[in-house]
Amino acid sequence: MKTKPNFEKEKCVVLFIGAHPDDIELNCGGLATQFKSKGSDVYFLSITDGSAGHYKLGREELKDIRMIESQNSAFVIGAHSLNLKESDAELEPSLKVRDKLIKRIRELEPDIIITNRANDYHPDHRYTAQLVNDASYLLIVPAVVPTVPALNYSPLIMYWADNFKNPMPFTPDIIIEVDSVMDKKLEMIACHESQVFEWLPYTYNVLNMVPPKENREGRIRFLNMLYSFLPSHSISTTYKEAVVERYKEEKKECEAYCKSEYGYRCSEDEFKTLFEGL
Repeated sequence: MKTKPNFEKEKCVVLFIGAHPDDIELNCGGLATQFKSKGSDVYFLSITDGSAGHYKLGREELKDIRMIESQNSAFVIGAHSLNLKESDAELEPSLKVRDKLIKRIRELEPDIIITNRANDYHPDHRYTAQLVNDASYLLIVPAVVPTVPALNYSPLIMYWADNFKNPMPFTPDIIIEVDSVMDKKLEMIACHESQVFEWLPYTYNVLNMVPPKENREGRIRFLNMLYSFLPSHSISTTYKEAVVERYKEEKKECEAYCKSEYGYRCSEDEFKTLFEGL
């Protein structure tokens, strides 16, 4: 019976939780790849079905497409793809959804949970963070969702980086270089075709620049351009001094994470063990 999180990477269970099926890969694809390569058991859990993210496809058609895309993406690194199937753009931090999340977390027994912070532009993102925060203590309370045994420990909870300043800017506790696994990260992201080659280009008004599907090299170039629009791309420059301090040289692509005040309070030695070699 587990009584505290295990931070030995070959025994670690890492649960990434995102509001939408592509959120995890876009923000954490590099870290997920590195954890998996070290022997960790990696799960991608999307709270919603992603059924609202398109300019042309209807919800029923899109949610089936996005389920397949999610599975294809997780398969790239051997991760597990899961979905709570809440309706995209209609998520609420209700007791019903919180109980579903508590049940799933208890079943997986993660050592680490990684999600986005609560201050974010998208309501689904905000409510996903709130759901994780609200569930964090209740994971150990037997009377809550009594059909699934309560955990005997609290997982370490962390947040991925963002550019939002209010009410509090993101301050990293760890920065991870992902140059070494960027090909895998982009391969995972590319699996979400309905998003990175259709929906996101539409929202950025660059849909006319997307190469046809048969032009693989052109699509890779486009994906690199699209990625440059995202907050993750600026981490290596925003936190340049911290990157050089950790790796003794500059890195092109990085991901950054901070510890939550909820969940397990790990020691500096435990934190070092967790991210050593990444």
